[in-house]
Amino acid sequence: EDPEKWQTVRQWLIDERGLGPQVIDQMHAHNLIYANKFGAVVFSKFELDTWKGATIRGIKPNPITGKEFQQQIGSKSHGFTLGSPNAKALAIVESPLEVISYNEIFGQQVRVTSSSGIPSPELLANLATQATAKNLPVLLAFDNDIAGERHAQVSETSLTSAKVKVERQPPPAFHQAAR
Repeated sequence: EDPEKWQTVRQWLIDERGLGPQVIDQMHAHNLIYANKFGAVVFSKFELDTWKGATIRGIKPNPITGKEFQQQIGSKSHGFTLGSPNAKALAIVESPLEVISYNEIFGQQVRVTSSSGIPSPELLANLATQATAKNLPVLLAFDNDIAGERHAQVSETSLTSAKVKVERQPPPAFHQAAR
């Protein structure tokens, strides 16, 4: 990893995204996040210390589209996840950045996974397996917008058909529920 590219990504995560420097540094030390050769941030997906894939997100908008680059590599059944395997609840959010934010707020109480957009059937099946094995609810904490509503509908349909207790909690309500 290029130390200069990492410093640029680190400052973006702290200054632009408002994440805590200690959290970022700890995650970097454990290879959960790092900068790739293009200067994008890479969020690694692990399950039981086995690498399952990554979400790659650019930190600068494309001059033509105005959007940051985003790509998924590896397993579709795993999202970027933080939190204890012994958490009291599972939660699904849209982006890896939200996973970090929620983990800063709730610590080990909630195991939070990113869908990186619309949740894949594989990711929802994996969450359903985890939830039923430990009889845990799944909190749907998608953004409070049209896309977030669509993601919540897809997730709720899939998870409830698997007999999982689902609670819809957009970010503000999610924040209150975990206190």
